[in-house]
Amino acid sequence: MANYYTKFIIIISVSFILAACEIIVPKQFDVDEEEVLELYKNVQLKDVMNDVQKKFQKAKEEQIYFYSPNNYRTARTGIQAARAYYRNPDKRTHVLKSLHRANKALDESFEVKVIVARELAEHIKVRDFLDVLEAKKSHTREYRSLMTRLISIIERIENDKDDIIQNPEKKKNLDERKKDMMAVMLDFRLRVVKYKYLNHGEQLIAEADTYDARAIAPATYSSTIAARDGAVKYISENVDNLEAVGDIANKFQYEAQRLLHIARAVNVVMNLEKNSYEQYVLKQEERLKKIATALKEPELKYFSFAAQASKYASSIKRIIRERQDNALKVAELMSGGGQSTENTDESTVETETAPDTSAGKDKDEKKKGLEVVPIKSSGDPAELNRSLRILTDQVFQLTVEKNAWEGERAKLKSEIKRLKAAQKSKPKVKPAAKAKPKAKEADAKKEETKKSDTEKKTESNPAENKPTSEAAKTN
Repeated sequence: MANYYTKFIIIISVSFILAACEIIVPKQFDVDEEEVLELYKNVQLKDVMNDVQKKFQKAKEEQIYFYSPNNYRTARTGIQAARAYYRNPDKRTHVLKSLHRANKALDESFEVKVIVARELAEHIKVRDFLDVLEAKKSHTREYRSLMTRLISIIERIENDKDDIIQNPEKKKNLDERKKDMMAVMLDFRLRVVKYKYLNHGEQLIAEADTYDARAIAPATYSSTIAARDGAVKYISENVDNLEAVGDIANKFQYEAQRLLHIARAVNVVMNLEKNSYEQYVLKQEERLKKIATALKEPELKYFSFAAQASKYASSIKRIIRERQDNALKVAELMSGGGQSTENTDESTVETETAPDTSAGKDKDEKKKGLEVVPIKSSGDPAELNRSLRILTDQVFQLTVEKNAWEGERAKLKSEIKRLKAAQKSKPKVKPAAKAKPKAKEADAKKEETKKSDTEKKTESNPAENKPTSEAAKTN
């Protein structure tokens, strides 16, 4: 009797579950054996297999598994069954039927995709937005639950694609489900954006609260909370503009980091004992000494911390200007130094500048670089700590860059000297004799030939020369 009641309760429970849940039975594709054999009578089995597999690959690339999941599964199952019996000649009919079923499912899946893309265009846009935010990693359970609900709507469209257009009742039901789903997706998107861009700042505020930041740094705490509230409001109104949201979130994160820093510094000062006050001041003096050493400036221990910081800040500005000048000089040497080594000397290389030097400086100043932190003379230890730390980092970076520029400039100057010395040491070559014109050479050859002919005649006729000699004697 007890077993009977147990079975009855189970049946009633299952019936309630089935009534509460929407069960969608995937569409079955009936395949007639004679029709298949007639269709592929003169076609080789490998060609049928290749065609269906190519179509399945195309469906995979077009994300048919999302737009028409049941048809995609039917096609995949049919191809797997065909592969299993492909080598068995006795199963040719079974392979053809499986491939034909997969082919029909794929054809229908492309039709379903067009309808789904039209009916759920906004939902798919939000889904893609969530994928950009990597919501699946940060909100895994909620993301999967949301996608399951969206897939259920897609399956309903897939199963009733013809009735949805023709039946007004089903169309109305689909529109209601789409509206409810969109509200859930938009709310989830807003929470994901807030988490991605504001979570780190919230963690910094929570860490600052461990130092009782609200009590020991009330002004900074208020400005940080105001920045957070402004960021939340902006995200709520401009959730699609991720670039602007990122800028607002960065400002809030900066305020949160500043709050944590000030809370820590104030906590240190508040917990100082009387006998450690001097050590605290000497520690700040030691930091200023490191800055002076890096800048190669004399120590100013007899001045106040604010005056020392202001002095070192002006030195940093000077280094920045020198760095910009060195950059311009190196650029000039690299662009024109190698071509004009014959007519330039060392003095011109060092002093000559381009005609648009001011324009070059303006461009360099517009570029993002180091900015000197303004020093306030309020004497606040927390503010002083922050200024000293930033100044130290700036000085170190500037000195490294300055040394690099000076080394590059020295290399270029030495190269110019070497080229000039090499040119001076080259031996001078005498200019080659000019060649005679061809016409003069021809005339000279003719004269030589005439002389040779006359000499030959005199040698060949010695008798003719005798009377002339006798006549000369009589004369």
